[in-house]
Amino acid sequence: MDNNPQLQQPVQPRTPTEMLAAQTQSLSELVEIQRMQKEQIVELKNQNERVIELLASQKRESPAAGIAQVKIENINMPFGAMVGFLIKVSLAAIPAAIIIGILYAFVAAVLGGILGSIF
Repeated sequence: MDNNPQLQQPVQPRTPTEMLAAQTQSLSELVEIQRMQKEQIVELKNQNERVIELLASQKRESPAAGIAQVKIENINMPFGAMVGFLIKVSLAAIPAAIIIGILYAFVAAVLGGILGSIF
């Protein structure tokens, strides 16, 4: 364990001037790293702005891009769920049929009045 040459060499004390020079070099390296990071941040910001512009232009150019056509080939439902669904559909159709009947009656009355006065 004592045959390691690095452990046997005494550590030479550094002078304050050498320590200051080493600190100055370290600080200059840190400043250079920070400068490169600022450049990278600016580049990333520019890239983000370009991506946002491209996304905005795509939204303006193709408003129907999100529309997809779907073809249903099979519905796999239990019988009880299907009966419940059909009951709900038929109950929802009653008010729609009433509204359509009122509209037909109105149109028939208007056309009957117009055609009745003509003949």
